[in-house]
Amino acid sequence: MMKSSRSVPGFVVCILCSIACLSEAAAREDTTVTNKPTPVIIFDTDMGNDIDDALAQVMAHRASAARRIQFPLVTSSNASPWAVPGIQAILKYYKQDSVEVGGCAATIGLAHGAFTQKIAEEMHLPASEARDAVKLLRKVLHEQKDGSVRVVVTGFSTNLAILLETVANHEGDAIPLSGKALIRQKVEFLSMMAGDSERP
Repeated sequence: MMKSSRSVPGFVVCILCSIACLSEAAAREDTTVTNKPTPVIIFDTDMGNDIDDALAQVMAHRASAARRIQFPLVTSSNASPWAVPGIQAILKYYKQDSVEVGGCAATIGLAHGAFTQKIAEEMHLPASEARDAVKLLRKVLHEQKDGSVRVVVTGFSTNLAILLETVANHEGDAIPLSGKALIRQKVEFLSMMAGDSERP
């Protein structure tokens, strides 16, 4: 059963704690004894104007390099044309080119990119679009073992909301599960930066 962690909006502390808790928990698991699958982290971020989400992405890269987690996908909920190149700049710096990157699945919300533009330009990456985040989320979730995925959302919930609305064989992807069914089957843990709905 998927568990959910909701926290009052914050910046560095909240984001880093989300990644740190997941990666440290993965580090303590002895998969050779328990036969549990190595945790898979999917990171959905609105990285654009500042460094907090970038630090969270770096922590995931380090945990992946130490083989504590698998890190197959980063998706952006920021519609800025510099959001994806900024994410790719960090991937390039850490030589993590195998990690897929999905662009925001909708144009709603803010489109900010001062920080991501700067680091993208320093890595000689132009402004660009990327594959639709929701299509990649469906693909990557479908490829994982049941109950192995931990999703970390540190920005808008745009991509996750659209994923939940997808049906089986979404746009001909041949995946026989709806978005809700994929999450129910594949996702073990969800960590979100979000408000408190009981005390708005």
